[in-house]
Amino acid sequence: VIPANAAVIAGGGVWQITDLDGTTNTLDVGYAVDSLSASDVNAYASALALAITTGGYVPFDEQVAATGVQGKPRAIDTTVIVTFTGTATTGAIDVCMPYVPANPAV
Repeated sequence: VIPANAAVIAGGGVWQITDLDGTTNTLDVGYAVDSLSASDVNAYASALALAITTGGYVPFDEQVAATGVQGKPRAIDTTVIVTFTGTATTGAIDVCMPYVPANPAV
């Protein structure tokens, strides 16, 4: 959960999967339906391609797009959701999302 009014300043996916099969392994990162009745399943990353390798890092794409959410705080706590699409039987994917909490003095 990203706290209310915190600014996400970067992000990416790190994977350590030894058997990605095929060429359509992707990662979406967004947020779940919240008290504002809003959801965006790929607000931070949309169909990020994970190459067939033993691992790697890929930065979020939507987050830094012209209409992206980087540095744009949400007024409520945000539950992040991650969706992997593809075929893998072993390994792990870690999503890193550093953020700056709101300054309580402001």
